[in-house]
Amino acid sequence: MLRCFIGFCLRSTARFVLFVGGWRFHTELSPEVRKGVIIAAPHTSNWDGWWGLVVRIGYVYHYHLRVAFKKELFNTPFAPIFRALGAIPVDRKAKSGVGGSSLVTTVVDYMNRQEDMYFVILPEGTRNHTNRWRTGFYHIAVEA
Repeated sequence: MLRCFIGFCLRSTARFVLFVGGWRFHTELSPEVRKGVIIAAPHTSNWDGWWGLVVRIGYVYHYHLRVAFKKELFNTPFAPIFRALGAIPVDRKAKSGVGGSSLVTTVVDYMNRQEDMYFVILPEGTRNHTNRWRTGFYHIAVEA
C-alpha cells in the first residue's frame, strides 16, 4: 500500500514538474507491442537526460526503457546507478566493422537478447541545431 502511494506521489510530482517546465509528452505505446524505438527530440542541452528521467517517472515507469550512454561513464563510481536507470554502454567512436561494434550494432544485439524493451534515442546525434536527423534510430528499429 505504501509503495503504491509513493509511486503515485512520484508520478504526480514528475507530471507537475513537466507541466511547469512547459514540456508535453505524447505517446501511444500499446501493451501488445513488446519492443520498439522511441525518438526523443529535440536534443538541445545536457538537461535533456534529466528531463527524460522525469518523463520516465511520470509516464512510462512500467516500460523497460533503455538508453545509450558513452562507455567511459561506466568506469566511474556512478556505473551502478546508470545501469539501474537503464543505460547501455556504447562506444560512440566505433564504426561498423572497424575495431568494435557501432552504436547500432550494440543496441540491436542488446535488443535481440531481450523479450521486451524500448530503446530511447535522440536522433540529432548532437545538441547543436541540425537540419537533418541521423539515421541510426531507423536502422535499430529495422534490424531489432
